[in-house]
Amino acid sequence: MKETPIAVQVKECATRLTHAVMAFIKPVPAAIGTFALLPFALWLWSAIIEVSIHSTPLPDNMLDDLNGTPVFLDRDGHVIAQLSTARARVHIPVPLASMGEHLPATTIALEDHRFGQHRGVDMYAVCAAAYRNLTHSGHLSGASTLSQQAIKLADRRKGRSLRSKVRESILALKLERQWHKPKILEAYINRLDYGNRRIGPEAAAWAYFGKPVALLTLAESIYLAGLPQSPTQYNPWLRPAKALSKYNRSLERMVRLDKLTEAQAERLSANPPVIRQGSPPHRAPAFVDALVKSRENRVKGKLQTTTLDSGIQRHAENFLAEQLAAINRHDVRNAGMVVIENSNGAVRALASVATGQGQAEGAFNATLVARHAGSTLKPFIYLMAIDTRKLTAASLLPDTQDALPRVFPGYEPQNFNRKFAGPVRAREALGNSLNVPAVLVLNRVGSRKAFENLTRWGLHTKEHLEELGAGFVLGNRKVRLLDLATAYAGLARLGIAAPPVFLANTPAPQNRLASSAAAQIIADILADDRARATSFGHHSALHIRGHRTAVKTGTSSSHRDAWTIGYDQDYTVAVWVGNLNGRTMNGLHTIDCATPAWRRMAVHLATNRGSRPLPRPTLPRIAIDSLSGMLPVEQSRSLTPELFLPGTEPENSSGMFYSSGGNITLPPEYALWCSSKFNHLSASTLGRKDGGPRILTPQNGATFVVDHDLPPDQQKIPLRSDSGGVVWKANGQRLLSPFLALAPGTWKITAHAGNGKISASTIRVLASSPSDQVEKRH
Repeated sequence: MKETPIAVQVKECATRLTHAVMAFIKPVPAAIGTFALLPFALWLWSAIIEVSIHSTPLPDNMLDDLNGTPVFLDRDGHVIAQLSTARARVHIPVPLASMGEHLPATTIALEDHRFGQHRGVDMYAVCAAAYRNLTHSGHLSGASTLSQQAIKLADRRKGRSLRSKVRESILALKLERQWHKPKILEAYINRLDYGNRRIGPEAAAWAYFGKPVALLTLAESIYLAGLPQSPTQYNPWLRPAKALSKYNRSLERMVRLDKLTEAQAERLSANPPVIRQGSPPHRAPAFVDALVKSRENRVKGKLQTTTLDSGIQRHAENFLAEQLAAINRHDVRNAGMVVIENSNGAVRALASVATGQGQAEGAFNATLVARHAGSTLKPFIYLMAIDTRKLTAASLLPDTQDALPRVFPGYEPQNFNRKFAGPVRAREALGNSLNVPAVLVLNRVGSRKAFENLTRWGLHTKEHLEELGAGFVLGNRKVRLLDLATAYAGLARLGIAAPPVFLANTPAPQNRLASSAAAQIIADILADDRARATSFGHHSALHIRGHRTAVKTGTSSSHRDAWTIGYDQDYTVAVWVGNLNGRTMNGLHTIDCATPAWRRMAVHLATNRGSRPLPRPTLPRIAIDSLSGMLPVEQSRSLTPELFLPGTEPENSSGMFYSSGGNITLPPEYALWCSSKFNHLSASTLGRKDGGPRILTPQNGATFVVDHDLPPDQQKIPLRSDSGGVVWKANGQRLLSPFLALAPGTWKITAHAGNGKISASTIRVLASSPSDQVEKRH
């Protein structure tokens, strides 16, 4: 230990003064000289001690707040988890007043019965220890007070040495000047090792007796107070006989100190405490895992009340386990659920469940694993389009075979049912989760803006737009269930995003990302049973009778991920079902695997927790033509009320969509769809003004790529028009059949009608396609 400048000066001064005194008394007889030096030596020793007390700092660990191991409580105050650290399995510091009426007094009696009399160093004990050490060779006896031991524990010193003993004695004297006795006692007991990596009496009381230290009996307190003298030797679980022997010796000492009568000791010895082997509770492991990994958990080693509702948590775990059992024949092994209270972002439940076959993957928290999002991101794209007034819920979108190649050449996704619905309003497109309209909406708002907007909602990803292309809106982008639930809770708050909250009384920063009016329209679409009837049917499992709920499903490619996320006024519930090892679910539909667990939780919250249905939108509804989304006309076949942001109400009539006879006539971009088997409207398109045939395929400006791995006879494109009896030519050469064999170059396709009218379409055929260009297009 480095000496301070003051200590060095004192020692030098003392040395010079000693030499001067020795020179003065040198002629004096030895006995008289020794007697004369004694007062001076005592004064000098006191001065050195005083300087040392002032110059030696207390250990930092003694002055800092004592942090134990993290202990998490649910919202009702019940312990759900105690996490270990490098030093302790459980350490729960408690104030002296919470240590009960017996343990503090018993500890003093067994460890330092003159604690209330000395000032940090017990000179009686020092002299007694010195005598024992001199008279018993090979036996080293200590005389440490509680104050000295508190210093030792704060220093985390192991072993014995004269130098460390001296230092602890000096610091004990200093500690007694700065702290009162109860504070020293509290610091000491809270640092004691009671064995089995239980530090402090609270952790030990729960481990050995299953109760808090404040409720320990006298016998239990005496038993516990003796363990720190040798935690390994007196381990109650591994060496119960030795622990019991130590308990009896402690009783004998208490009798010698007049702390117990002989009769009391005999009675306590005849009825020793019953030791139990209690493990720390570990409920809601997925929730605790998410809490520990969250940015919110910055405070360590204290009792922390979380937002967990243990009742909802138990139901979440049960619903998932029962659902996995119900679909076990499909070899589906993993599931997760998150329940968030909308008003404050509090996570009320977070569960991850695995079947017996999925235990290997069960070590992973399904709510924190990034999985392909399926169609669950579409509401945020539609919300952005409506809020920026690039779209209304009544806007007509083409769900056709050729709608996307015009915007994203070479990109031709299909719907879940392999059909194309033709003209659909945005409400129906989102309600039925149609893919082509979703990509067209993405194109309106801008792919990069939409991609970055999802991140602002808390849907973080390590992937880049250039890697995913436009397909991210259809599920190529990976998300975590917790993040998805958090984002949908933002929709429930009518456009206000906020991070999930795991600790009670922790306000979450909020950020408005969309207008309340636009969020109301999205919620109304997601709660509209008729809007999704084409894909799911009327009154499907997504519909909760009498309880208005907004809900969205999602399925990733090859049926690897199934999602159902929904919200009412008070809670957002999100469910994921799948296989964390990447296996498919053998074609199992989301409505059959994820939706049932979601529905059970939504109904439970409404029935037992008073969760309220979504309120009706405050926006006025305007009657529109059901087909076109425009103002109705006499030929309109049906009307429907629709919500609009102020200033976006339709101004044009739907007359252009009906012939004078009431037949449906669609714009030219629907020509290919009208000529296909998907035309359920028996609609037609208006002919060209010049009377010429309309080329349906290939589209003008389209690009094709020759695949060298396929034989040439399998690489032909069909030529189709809306007129019969046409003659096809390619670069002026007549074709014998309505097919064009692909060959690199630029091709002008012409269709010659019987009336002499001609239409043309120009395409490119490439020998190969640069991968980076294709990715950018997508």
